[in-house]
Amino acid sequence: MSFADPTLLDRFGETASYHLGFFFYRRYIRSLGLEGEELVLDFGCGGGTSARLLAGILAHGGRITCYDRYGFWVSRAERRLSRYGNIDFLSGELSVLAESASFTPRFDVILVHFVLHEIEKRERQNTADVLSRLLVPGGGLFIREPVKASHGIPPEEIRSILTTAGLSEQEGTTTKKAILGPVYAGRYTNVPARQ
Repeated sequence: MSFADPTLLDRFGETASYHLGFFFYRRYIRSLGLEGEELVLDFGCGGGTSARLLAGILAHGGRITCYDRYGFWVSRAERRLSRYGNIDFLSGELSVLAESASFTPRFDVILVHFVLHEIEKRERQNTADVLSRLLVPGGGLFIREPVKASHGIPPEEIRSILTTAGLSEQEGTTTKKAILGPVYAGRYTNVPARQ
């Protein structure tokens, strides 16, 4: 799939995923234990499947920033989620945005949902480093990734990348899902350094 310029078939597949994802991802999003007032970064938001579920949970003071590197996906998410008043939308190079004066939020929670394995291997560590800097001290990064050798990322690599970025694994399990195959789900915390 070309994420910058998806084919008609890719768009159709993502549309199906958007509608079905509401049912398949609902339990996972609820399991994050959000209280409703958090500032959340939906990293690699795609067409907005996870953000749609998060918007309801964060309806009483929380806020979501939908970020995707590619403007196509952010504009698609923005069209789909325009009825929600608690979502902001950003696209572009994450490291450039994170350093700009206009991108000042520090997030309580970052969601990385089926994204890291799609990032080029040489860019993964830098991406994790930037995400770690965007978390408030004690903030949480939730990650869920396929781990098949044919299409995925090994849990050991996820752990290595995120711990090198200064995050501490609080939970991490691999389970087999009927449609997705083996999936790693982890929760990491930005633990402040001792003074």
